[in-house]
Amino acid sequence: MTWLEIWEKKGLPPTVAFIGPHNVGKTSLVLKVVRTLRERGHQVGVIKTTKEKIALDDPSKDTGRYQKIAQRVGLLGPEGLRLVLKESPPLEEILFRYYGDCDLVIVEGLKSHPFLPKIEVARREVSSDLLAQIVPGVVAVVADFPVADRPCFSFEDVEGLACFIEEEIMAPFREKKHLGLWINGSSVELKFFIRQITADIVYGVVKNLRLPEAPRLVDIKLRLPD
Repeated sequence: MTWLEIWEKKGLPPTVAFIGPHNVGKTSLVLKVVRTLRERGHQVGVIKTTKEKIALDDPSKDTGRYQKIAQRVGLLGPEGLRLVLKESPPLEEILFRYYGDCDLVIVEGLKSHPFLPKIEVARREVSSDLLAQIVPGVVAVVADFPVADRPCFSFEDVEGLACFIEEEIMAPFREKKHLGLWINGSSVELKFFIRQITADIVYGVVKNLRLPEAPRLVDIKLRLPD
């Protein structure tokens, strides 16, 4: 089963990971790609993975005290929302819950994910061997040396890389409706025809509503009584 089939069954947004050794320039490259895609009108989300412990707020402050006892704590201010979770959900759940309205999600890291398509970032001075030789799912490489067995982009060719992402990662999601069912935080696989019938029913209801703009993402949450 391909990553596209898995993502479609779970109702997830287009996603690609940038992988490579430390100090290879992943963050700088991702920033340029995000900026380019945003200029083209796309909504882009980013998830950065880290091996370092995530520091919580000062326990003497209000948010720090909440973090000690609550499962989830939100800090809402005039410049945005910060949400702190005690658990570390799997990538698919994070994408479904928090990134559903994105045209693309870029993950920095997570080379061990078995299905996620990946773009490897490599430089002569820090990359002894290409990860693509041992890591599954590498669809392209950004490097300062030639690579023969898959699409390769220079660090300066951000426009070309953005076009590749649009065509190979994002385009397949524009062709049809996608629906995912999650129950109690876990994805539930539905047969293809059930997904299509359910999506058509929901869309049939939504498209007849008087909305200020055309529907793009529909969220339905059903909370059942105890």
